[in-house]
Amino acid sequence: MFEQGDGPVLVLLHGAGVDAALWKPQIDLFSKQYHVIAPNLPGHGRSAPVQSVEEMADVVRAVLQEKGIAQYAIVGLSLGGMVAIEMAGRWPDEVSHLVTVESVATVFEGAFGKELAGWRCCSSKFYHPHYSRHFQQVRWAQNRRMQANTFRTRLPK
Repeated sequence: MFEQGDGPVLVLLHGAGVDAALWKPQIDLFSKQYHVIAPNLPGHGRSAPVQSVEEMADVVRAVLQEKGIAQYAIVGLSLGGMVAIEMAGRWPDEVSHLVTVESVATVFEGAFGKELAGWRCCSSKFYHPHYSRHFQQVRWAQNRRMQANTFRTRLPK
């Protein structure tokens, strides 16, 4: 797990087959303005595996609760995005902002899932017309091997 910086909490969740070190360039950048936490998802980076995305969400939330964190923004890549969507759906009062990159929702149950199902997808980026004024398009290089266009919410300062 990586943890760095002060300010509003920003949680970075990696994809399958990698670990939190994937986020090192973003951690270095965002930690200048935010308290960045990048945990290893269960089954990655020497952490014990679990059976489902729901259990991964439980583990990530437990890590945040142990640190006394009650509200946070989440950025999730691929599998990490699935976990982020699960967390936002189950604990909406805790998640201030949600960003998913190359991800899909695992469940469309409940109010959040039904609303998410109505969101439009454009080049693997989810957005909702009502919320589009809150998003800005940015180009974000993760490392030398991967580059992705994504939407980033305006995080609180």
